[in-house]
Amino acid sequence: MKKDLEHNQRMRDKKEREFQLRYVKSQLKDKKQSAIRAKNYYERYVERMRIRQMKRKTREELIFKRLFEDGLEIQKARLRDLREYTKEKREEQAKRQKSEIESLENYYRDQFGMLAESMAQERREVQLRETAQAKAVAKMRRELRKRMEREIEDLQEAMIRDEDDAYFREIDAERLRDQ
Repeated sequence: MKKDLEHNQRMRDKKEREFQLRYVKSQLKDKKQSAIRAKNYYERYVERMRIRQMKRKTREELIFKRLFEDGLEIQKARLRDLREYTKEKREEQAKRQKSEIESLENYYRDQFGMLAESMAQERREVQLRETAQAKAVAKMRRELRKRMEREIEDLQEAMIRDEDDAYFREIDAERLRDQ
């Protein structure tokens, strides 16, 4: 039960890490695409502005250019922050993963130790049972041999008695025929 709870917790943690990683990657991708669009837009804008400035330089155009550059700097700053955040999350995940691996290694080391101890105990018990079984088999053989010897002696005596009985029966049978 505890293993299942730990396993479920690890699976939830893993899913959470994967979700966070996908989320961060998605954010990075969106930011990159945004930055590329902004760069493309900025390059087109600069070209138009250059053409306009050749025609006429106005104060509003200079203000707008500054605002756009400020926005671009803000986006760059956000992208840097997001990269830093992603790096921190990866480091945290690596630490957490290392801790989990160490925990699993300790757990399995303990389990293997207990298993080895259990196997040694079982080996000792098997040896004891085999020794007891060998003694029991030897005792049963001795008893069986004695019983068989007794039965053979009884059979021999019975055969001798049967032969005597047969001899006397033949004599009786002959007497009856003679009468």
